[in-house]
Amino acid sequence: MEVTMAEHGETSPEHKLDTAALYDTLRQSTASVEEVVTKMLAIKKEAQTKSQLRELVTQILLNFVTLRQANRSILLEEDSAKAETERAKASVEFATLQLQSLLYEKNHQIKAIKACKDLNTKYPDIELVPQEEFFRDAPVEIKDSVISKDSEQNLMLKRLNFEIYQRKELCKHRKKLEQRKKALQETVAHRKKFLSSLPSHLKSLKKASLPVQQQLGVSHMKKLKQQQLAELLPPPLYVIYSQLLTLKETFGENIDLELIGNVKDAQDIACQLANKCTGISTNSEDSNSRDVPDDEDDGQRRVKDSEEAPENNILCNLFTDDNGLELPRQSAKLMIGDFYSFHERRTSRPYKWAQHLAGIDFLPENRVQTIVQRIRARIKAQLVLA
Repeated sequence: MEVTMAEHGETSPEHKLDTAALYDTLRQSTASVEEVVTKMLAIKKEAQTKSQLRELVTQILLNFVTLRQANRSILLEEDSAKAETERAKASVEFATLQLQSLLYEKNHQIKAIKACKDLNTKYPDIELVPQEEFFRDAPVEIKDSVISKDSEQNLMLKRLNFEIYQRKELCKHRKKLEQRKKALQETVAHRKKFLSSLPSHLKSLKKASLPVQQQLGVSHMKKLKQQQLAELLPPPLYVIYSQLLTLKETFGENIDLELIGNVKDAQDIACQLANKCTGISTNSEDSNSRDVPDDEDDGQRRVKDSEEAPENNILCNLFTDDNGLELPRQSAKLMIGDFYSFHERRTSRPYKWAQHLAGIDFLPENRVQTIVQRIRARIKAQLVLA
């Protein structure tokens, strides 16, 4: 029996007919065997001759051979069908795997495209230079480079590369500036160290120069000390001191200036005045400290009363109508009253020329030298009369 296989795993019509014939042969042989067995049983029951049995045995053996041949052909056909099915199944499974791979790759590409579209890059936040500035300032190797076939994308990539180039240059410049800053900080620290040690050197130099100053008759240290003390004076007294000192140094007037008083009290008053001007309230714990003078006094300082008679007071009537019995300021008169006047026996009076020296102009003549000359003339006159 010939068995032929069609291409592409399909059974040909001829192969189908042979299979049907095999099954027909199998059925016929089975029926023939059953018939022979029935005859053999009948012969045994009837006790017929053995020659008939031999013929039936031969016939049944031939049927068995036919059955075996048909069965073998059917099994071979079944194995062939199974093999063909396995080949077709393998092809289908391979195609299925290819389909699944393609679907997986498709989904992966879709996700990648979506991720690229949804990617939040730093590019929108980068402030790129304008195109005109890019074409003007960018290096040639950046402007002439070709990164992408798309002209618009290529231009954008080149501008980004130029941005990176500029930032690298700025980083280099920053590094140089940091090195320079470090060097300057070291120089400043060295100079601060020198300046911190300078006062001790100056102090030793001043101390060493004292014998030379005494030998040359130069009282530099005394002047410096007087100047430091003068800074503690109230503004009106400081103006008087400055004008008299200027008169002495400029015109060579033979007058001596000396500041006498408690330095600590002056420092306390100056500190309180500074705090009052800045609006800082301070509570002094020292019960012996002086009170800050009121603003209404306007810095006017009074000379301590003495028992000297008014006619012997050389400061009275240096100028016309300046006997010091009336208040020189109109605001003070309005506050106290127009009819208020100082007692004639009182020598500490608010003379107009004293207010003038303190920076308040009540005199027509604004010259310190005139006041000094008149005081000197009064002293000489008293000496002559004495």
